[in-house]
Amino acid sequence: MIDIFGLNVKRILVKDGAVVEGLPGYKLFVPKGNGITHCYFCGRPLDDPLSVARGVGPDCHEDKGLMPGREEIEKHAKQFSRYLAAQKRKDKAAISFEEWVQGLKTKDTVKI
Repeated sequence: MIDIFGLNVKRILVKDGAVVEGLPGYKLFVPKGNGITHCYFCGRPLDDPLSVARGVGPDCHEDKGLMPGREEIEKHAKQFSRYLAAQKRKDKAAISFEEWVQGLKTKDTVKI
C-alpha cells in the first residue's frame, strides 16, 4: 500500500487483539471447526474422546498437530488412549478427558 506522500506502508492485520504482519493478498487462517465437537482444521465431527480433547481429528493431528492452546494434552494422550482401549474391551462407557485428568489429580493428591 502507498500513502499520499508516496511512502510504502506495511499492511497490518489484527487477529484476537494481536498485530500480525502480512503481505497484500495474505490470508489469515480461519478455523473450519470449533475444536470441541468439530475438528479445528477441517471441520469434520469429532467422535472419540481423545480427538475431542485435542480439538482435532486423528488425520489432522498427524498432519497439523494440535489445536492451539491444547499442547498440554499430549503428555497424557498415550495413557488416555490406553484407558479408552481398556474401556472398549470391557464394553464400558468412557468418561471425558477432563474428567479423567481430574481423577488423576485426585489420586495424586491422596497419596499416603
